[in-house]
Amino acid sequence: MKKSAVIICSLVLGLVIAAGTFFTFATPARTTESTLAATTQATAAAPTASSQEEATRASSEYISADKAQSVALKDAGVSRGDVTFRKTKLERDDGTNRFEVEFYVGRTEYEYTIDAKTGKILDKEIDTDEEPTAVKATAPVTTEPSATKAPAVTEPATSAPQNTTKPAPSYISAAKAKYIALSDAGVSSSGVTFTKAELDRDDGRAEYEIEFHVGNTEYEYSIDALTGAILGKDIDKNKPATKNPSATNQSVTKPAETTTKKSSTSDFISISKAKSIALDHSGLNANEVSFRKVQLEKDDGVYEYEVEFHVGNMEYEYSIDAKTGRILDFDKDLDD
Repeated sequence: MKKSAVIICSLVLGLVIAAGTFFTFATPARTTESTLAATTQATAAAPTASSQEEATRASSEYISADKAQSVALKDAGVSRGDVTFRKTKLERDDGTNRFEVEFYVGRTEYEYTIDAKTGKILDKEIDTDEEPTAVKATAPVTTEPSATKAPAVTEPATSAPQNTTKPAPSYISAAKAKYIALSDAGVSSSGVTFTKAELDRDDGRAEYEIEFHVGNTEYEYSIDALTGAILGKDIDKNKPATKNPSATNQSVTKPAETTTKKSSTSDFISISKAKSIALDHSGLNANEVSFRKVQLEKDDGVYEYEVEFHVGNMEYEYSIDAKTGRILDFDKDLDD
């Protein structure tokens, strides 16, 4: 009887010890699992916040479209109120994020490539047309950041001008520029031989270059094409006329020592006729092209018109005999 009691007590004690051991090891395991789950969740959340910070920091490294426009305007020497923007676009080329900025000022088109990070001008192109088309004068602004090629850039609400229908500045005519020069020189058109009347651009400003002779005196004027103001002039006396007149109705002034018969511009074809000959040869019409130069010159004793115009990226150059209208030389090149 006593032996049976001892065996039963031993079994009960063993069960108590086994239960205590089980609860001792089971409880820390559950605690460890809970702690591990919480740690895993915290760790998973951390990279998301870091990624957002990195994205914000990356976008702040790039200049805005408004800043890119300002860089281009400053380099061109023009104010924002005088231009018509055609394009302001963020792109990526050769691993570099850059802004493509295009705008017009009158007859002149400006194209800039600007580093989106540093604001440095990577490339620029200035193209002056004699007769701009309505498309160029009223081209709209397009700001198109490329989300797939370049990091997101947060632009201000006023990053691009809203006035996209601003008319191009109105320039005075070449005839008006000649009149201003003659009035300042105090001479009449009847005794003048014009050698140059050309619209040009200097330091971002459109101006007429006017040159003419009166006897042995040469006059050179620079006149603002927008306001008609005289920007500069040079008068050189005792200098015989060595250049040739443009297609006007004045006679050609020769050096005093020559005894040859004077030539008259009435012997020459007109500027319009020279243009028409070049256009007929090229198979184009006046509405398709933009003339860059139509000037009467003398080469090896022969008066000829130098006619230059372009269509898209194709440039045409003609030398046309001023008396006969015969094409003396022709060149057609791709203008890069």
